[in-house]
Amino acid sequence: MTQADLIGKAFTMLRTEKAMRDWCQAAEPLLRHDPGDAWYKAAGIVRRDPTDATIGSGNFTQGIPAFWFARALDPLMLEQLYTPYRDSAWVRRAIKFVSGPISSVDLVFTKPKLDASLRRHKGRGPRLFTSRGIVRREPDNEIELPQIRQWLREPMEELTYEDFVEASLGWYMLNECFWLLGDDLNVPFPEASKRPFQPIIVARPDRMRPVLEDGKIAAWEFTDYSGKTWALDKEQVVRLFGWNPYDPHRGLGDYPSAAIAAESHWLGGKFKRALTADNDTAPIINAKNGTPSDAQIDQIKMQILERRSAKQRGMSKTLFLPAEIDVHDPKILSVDAGFISSMLEDRHEIFMAFGVPPSLADVKASYSIGQASDWFALIFNTCIPVGGKFCAVLEKLILKLTGQQVEVALDWDEHYVMQQVRSERMKDADSLFAKGMPMKDISDHLRLGLPRFDNDDIGYIPINITPTQSEEEMAETAPKPEDYSEQPGPKPGEAEPPKEVQEMMRALAARGDAGPTVRSPKTEALWKAHMRIRTKAIKLFQSKSSKVFNAYRIAALRKLEQAKKAVESRGSRVEGKSLVDVIFDPKLFGLDLFKALEPVMRATLAMSGKELFEEIGQPDDPWQMAPGKVLSFVSSREALVKRVGETAQSQLNTALQEGLEKGETTEQLSDRVRGVFNNLSKYEAKRIAMTETNVAYNFSRQEAMTDAGIEYKAWLSSHGPNVRDAHAQAEDDYIDDPIPIDEPFEVGGEELMYPGDPAGSPENVINCQCIQLAADKQDEDEKSVTYLVHGAGEMTFRKKEVA
Repeated sequence: MTQADLIGKAFTMLRTEKAMRDWCQAAEPLLRHDPGDAWYKAAGIVRRDPTDATIGSGNFTQGIPAFWFARALDPLMLEQLYTPYRDSAWVRRAIKFVSGPISSVDLVFTKPKLDASLRRHKGRGPRLFTSRGIVRREPDNEIELPQIRQWLREPMEELTYEDFVEASLGWYMLNECFWLLGDDLNVPFPEASKRPFQPIIVARPDRMRPVLEDGKIAAWEFTDYSGKTWALDKEQVVRLFGWNPYDPHRGLGDYPSAAIAAESHWLGGKFKRALTADNDTAPIINAKNGTPSDAQIDQIKMQILERRSAKQRGMSKTLFLPAEIDVHDPKILSVDAGFISSMLEDRHEIFMAFGVPPSLADVKASYSIGQASDWFALIFNTCIPVGGKFCAVLEKLILKLTGQQVEVALDWDEHYVMQQVRSERMKDADSLFAKGMPMKDISDHLRLGLPRFDNDDIGYIPINITPTQSEEEMAETAPKPEDYSEQPGPKPGEAEPPKEVQEMMRALAARGDAGPTVRSPKTEALWKAHMRIRTKAIKLFQSKSSKVFNAYRIAALRKLEQAKKAVESRGSRVEGKSLVDVIFDPKLFGLDLFKALEPVMRATLAMSGKELFEEIGQPDDPWQMAPGKVLSFVSSREALVKRVGETAQSQLNTALQEGLEKGETTEQLSDRVRGVFNNLSKYEAKRIAMTETNVAYNFSRQEAMTDAGIEYKAWLSSHGPNVRDAHAQAEDDYIDDPIPIDEPFEVGGEELMYPGDPAGSPENVINCQCIQLAADKQDEDEKSVTYLVHGAGEMTFRKKEVA
């Protein structure tokens, strides 16, 4: 047999690995030297010129089986990994890691759009992952292809859709994938057929050969397992392949870059298996004086077998051989740590080549599936892009089968890993929404893919958020002297205050108490110092109250618009009171207001007690008000705070009734509602802030003084505008003549344990800005008593002469 005959026969046997090995053994003597062009001509191979600039470097042959392209293989090597999917557990597992998630998510068929690439992430529909990226499609754009879905149940003969995906993507990652259609599959069968489309063939790439005309693929030749060759038109072949810079006619998969690692790991496994099987029964025999005689060989064999048999029975047997024979045990009896580490790196390299995170090749106690997990990296970096290519070729196949152009997408948002990631991002969404960011912008920013809904482009600020301010801003927004007026009236050009406030003002004016006309500059400075400390609490109360008013204003305006439309559609007339019941719930408002103010009350109680202990020279005292007293105080304020809802309801009812009687439009009624809430936010929120701050401060000071052992207390009245005469008189009476801590002050004919005491009447308590001071007795004689009023200094009170 000549060299050319041998080579020609070889290429008829290349379809089986056993034939390949047999041929290599027979051809070894003839192929020790360069066979020249005869080797290629006999095989019908066109050899390319390596200097051709249009070809790129690397492979210069056409028609060699695909596994030859995996790497530069020497045909004379016998230990080669020809079937990596079958023989390498890590190659197979890497393919399943990629194909498994892709086959587990639903396929979605939609109407294609020409501007799809320009509309990523936009629209109201769900997110779909296509070959053109992530798009949104309205639900009415989705189409059903029942015949295609039925065919996808068994797209390959006796194999499921999952097998079809694994086979297709497996060949794509190993080299390239071919879907072959028969002559009868160029057009669909009649719809009446139970199975309009027959299974296709997923061909091995090494059995496909391109037919070139003018350097372009004109047709394909397919060799089946029986060795028969079929000529296929280009329209009968659908390819799934990757970019190949070395051959424009064939695709390049991921496996070539992993071939060395895969083969090294495979050979390492074979070595370890052989070592484990043979290291105890294959000693090294050394004959010192030439070749042993036949009798000696038989003797050696017999003793080795006896030794092996004894060892299997758990016994030890010594070998007795002639002096000319030495027997040595193998030096390598088991693999070492370096060998195992090398095999571990091989599997990591295989996974990296296939786009699988290498850590998934390691054994772990548990696996996370969140945004920071390797599973998400696998889905996002590999499965989604590969799935997009799969969708692209499936679109081509559906077009050939049905003549219908559709857009194929994968619904990755339903995968459990993506669901976990979305749930983690929802926590970020909650945080952004709480800061006023509209839900639509949140969904777009975090790529949540949330469906659109009405008013999702509006941001809402929670009622419990308080704006942060720097010290300079706080100084600019600090209350001015007129803000501390005990008669909260409107400024010039502003609307009238609420009805309840006006009644209080009239009651105060009617009292006509003649207070002192001259105020002490010293006590005025002390009062201002206390009020500067209270400013933070006042602003906090006012901010919380205003947030609630604003939130209910927005809700009331929205409900007003809806109620007006509903009434107009029925053609009936609406009454003011019934309309208020629809747009405003006083009980719910009162509950929300109290919930917003309760934390501020508790903080103010603690702040006031700390201030008192610093004032009396005990700044390190860890005093805290007893929880029972805190709860009792907060509970006593609940009903009073919730009553604000009734005030708001009354004002809304009056305003809307007047507007309805005048026949005003919805816009005019909305202006009335807006005006009521703005008025409440100006005056009611301020009144709440002033009153609640003063009550909490002085109640806490009373309790702290008692616990600190303070025996006396004094009254410091407001030094702002419109101070109550009775309160100014109380300062004149008690500032230099403090009373025992457990006795009440007498103010305007009422007994008050501290300024703002709820036991007093509204006109004696509301908006009160007075302060209770701690006092200690310093000295006493027959004519006078001297007290140390903390903050005001020593005060001497002259005793009245007894007649």
